[in-house]
Amino acid sequence: MLSQILEKLDSLEARISAIEGSCSGMDRHINWVHRVYSVVQNPLNYLIGKSTPEPEKTNILVLRNNPETLDKEFTTPFSP
Repeated sequence: MLSQILEKLDSLEARISAIEGSCSGMDRHINWVHRVYSVVQNPLNYLIGKSTPEPEKTNILVLRNNPETLDKEFTTPFSP
């Protein structure tokens, strides 16, 4: 009985070690993505701002994160 418990404990320790290695790799990847995004965030926002027309001049609808607007029907001033 004690030997079975020790075997299961050893098995769990091995599995936890494997998971820790995987998490460490994912942490490194997340940190890399964060560093890259921090560098390109402002230039990317600038390019998007220059290439996206203003919503009031098009029939593109821009919804902000406003819960009051989620279930309503909208049109912009220049909608067909």
